[in-house]
Amino acid sequence: MANANGRWTPERAARIGFLAGRGVGFEAAMADGAKSERALRCAASRWGLSFGLGGGQIAVQLTAEDRDLLTFAAGERGVSSDVLMAKIVRAGLRERLTNAVLDDQDSGGS
Repeated sequence: MANANGRWTPERAARIGFLAGRGVGFEAAMADGAKSERALRCAASRWGLSFGLGGGQIAVQLTAEDRDLLTFAAGERGVSSDVLMAKIVRAGLRERLTNAVLDDQDSGGS
C-alpha cells in the first residue's frame, strides 16, 4: 500500500518484490492491491524488478514502435501487454507457425 503521500510503504515494496521473485505477472500483483498498473510498472522499473507470467520468465527486447503496437493490441483485447505477448507466443508455438512467421534467411536477429 502507499502511504498518505502516495509513496510506497516498505511493507508494500517488500510484498511487490516477493511477488516478482515468485514469477507472478502484473495482473496478480495488481490484484494484490496496487494502485494502478502504471504505478506498479514504474515502481518495478525503479527497483529493478521483473514480473513473469505465472512462472518462468523470458525478457524480450522490443523497439518502442513494437511496444506501442503490442500495448495498443492488448488494450483492444482488454488484457495487459504481458498477457497478450504470452498468448501470441503460445499460439505460434502450439500451431507450429515458426516457419510461417519467420524468414530464417534474415540473419538480423531481431
